[in-house]
Amino acid sequence: MEQTIDLNPRQQRLVAGIASGKSGTKAAIDAGYSPVSARQTASRVLNSPEARSAMQQALTAAGVTPERLAEKFADLLDVSQFALNREGVPVELGPDGHTQSRALELAAKIYDVFPSTKVDAQVVSGAVVIRGTESLTCDPFESERELYELTAAP
Repeated sequence: MEQTIDLNPRQQRLVAGIASGKSGTKAAIDAGYSPVSARQTASRVLNSPEARSAMQQALTAAGVTPERLAEKFADLLDVSQFALNREGVPVELGPDGHTQSRALELAAKIYDVFPSTKVDAQVVSGAVVIRGTESLTCDPFESERELYELTAAP
């Protein structure tokens, strides 16, 4: 990984740990941060522009390019759930909404396309359902009622 002047040695070790596949907490502890606050420290450090730049450098050096990420996320958005029947033969159960939602959320974070207000995005029966908290400020039940009316309509 390229040395980044703006990161101190512990921060550089934390970023290198994340890039090598460790969790944020494990990387922070291995980098010398307190185990008590390792999770919060990792989050704070990794959200800094300097650490993000260092992570991008490390990912690029490892061959993880934006194009490769886009291909993988596209695959995840079409993933299905499978189970084995009594004979041990895989049977497709349909779209894996949880995996699709998580891939959509991660892709939006990576490409920085989340709106400034908090939103909740889920894949339900093959459709993307997005709820914004901005509409919840007046009546917390109004947006749910509108969502139900939209999804219940024939």
